[in-house]
Amino acid sequence: AKALMDRYLILKAKDLLANTGRYVKEIAYELGFGSDNAFIGFFKYHEGLSPSEFRENLYKIHMNNH
Repeated sequence: AKALMDRYLILKAKDLLANTGRYVKEIAYELGFGSDNAFIGFFKYHEGLSPSEFRENLYKIHMNNH
């Protein structure tokens, strides 16, 4: 059950990072993390990069496609 929940949180986090301008801190609290650091650690553990790095990569890909 935990793995499924983690998967859901990662998908939701990626969606919010990609499609909203919300701060990482706001996303962390929206997803139920006690702090932005807890969320950043969780995201890094699962994705191998921080939420802001993930967002930067998205913009780079987006810019390169235009």
